[in-house]
Amino acid sequence: ADNTYTKIFRDSEKMVLVTRTLKEIAFKLPLNRFLKISRSAFINLDFVDSFQRSNGGLVTMKNGDELSVSKDRRNEFLNRMAR
Repeated sequence: ADNTYTKIFRDSEKMVLVTRTLKEIAFKLPLNRFLKISRSAFINLDFVDSFQRSNGGLVTMKNGDELSVSKDRRNEFLNRMAR
């Protein structure tokens, strides 16, 4: 997210740029499927491929994108993935 622009990556690997903040988008996401993993990223837990604990935590999505998990969000991420 860059100020009032948010990039949304769809499962088909298409990127959509919207003129809303990440916070505004987050209010519309179903909390049972999405999780904030850093200041600038929410992920759909259904599309997580793997997680590497090294380097603080790195999520690999099914489309190949890699995203860092912040230290303060790591435990919540691991708990949600264990369900």
